[in-house]
Amino acid sequence: MTTPSSSRLASRLAQNVKHLVGLKQLVVLTDNGGWRVGGDQAGALTPSAINADQELYVGAADPPPVIIGNASSTSRRALDRA
Repeated sequence: MTTPSSSRLASRLAQNVKHLVGLKQLVVLTDNGGWRVGGDQAGALTPSAINADQELYVGAADPPPVIIGNASSTSRRALDRA
């Protein structure tokens, strides 16, 4: 049985998660950027071992990302909604 948990990512902005992509590390795509999330030294992601680094500062689009080999691709959302 699994127990749900929550965690906060250190960021200057509130970010809504759009997609979770499981590659070598968990990739979290939000409406304001992309995060690479790692766990402990063995790679396990636990509530006490969540190491997140923001690597993208452009938000992900609504369509799910496409995974090709060991990489994922997503379209960027429109920067100018005018």
